[in-house]
Amino acid sequence: GEPATRKWVDAAKGARPEVRSEVLTMLGRRGDASAYPAVAYAINDADSTIRASAIDAVVRLSTGEAIPPCLSLLRRSQEGSDITAVRKALDRLPSAQVIPWVVEALPHVTAPASVMLTDLIGKYGTVVPVGPIVDLCRNNNASVRLAAIKALGTVATDKDQSHLIAVLLAAQEEPEQSAAQKSLASVCSRIGEPENRAEKVLEAYGNASLDQRRTLLRALGRIGGKKALAVIAENVRSKDADTRDAAVRALADWPTIEAYDSLLTIAKSKEKLNL
Repeated sequence: GEPATRKWVDAAKGARPEVRSEVLTMLGRRGDASAYPAVAYAINDADSTIRASAIDAVVRLSTGEAIPPCLSLLRRSQEGSDITAVRKALDRLPSAQVIPWVVEALPHVTAPASVMLTDLIGKYGTVVPVGPIVDLCRNNNASVRLAAIKALGTVATDKDQSHLIAVLLAAQEEPEQSAAQKSLASVCSRIGEPENRAEKVLEAYGNASLDQRRTLLRALGRIGGKKALAVIAENVRSKDADTRDAAVRALADWPTIEAYDSLLTIAKSKEKLNL
């Protein structure tokens, strides 16, 4: 009961770090909610082992209340052990409790923590609001941007295609471009009618600059559809070498066998393509 809990809490105050860590773990497993204030306080301890034990215990003692102190730690900590401990704790909680707190915290936590949290809520799918994830795609940190772009592939819906296209066209580094293409293709693949999947991308292609068109060609290659294939096939013989390259690579990524004839024609051609 509570008297025993108070004795354990008092005993832990002057104990060595390893002993205190074990007491915190035990308090979490006992499940006496009266230990919560002391356990939550230990999340800010100077010792990383104690922090990890406190994070695990605080979730066992109080689910919803445990989230803010865990995320508060990530506003200043970049330590892998802290980030891992919080991830394990949040994984045990219902998504309905986790999502609002994490979305609010995303702009304020350290970069490594943001990467972890973005990956976490990306697994919850379309119940996650898209706006905050799109905002992270413009973050100054490349790892944060990449994590956000990848998460869009699961949290975005077909109604968010314009956001995904904008993220793709804004991406400067190859890993981000590739991730954006995959996320856009993933979202488009969930559109019921196959011939409608590339519609928004083709619309953007029609209004795009030459550089942007090359980028969109690569995305079309992952989406598929007869109209998209016609556009790509037309660009295989473009006078611009970079455009030809983008078109041929798009055919190589084609999700079905429809592009086989075009690829076979290219393979037999004596014209040198930039592969």
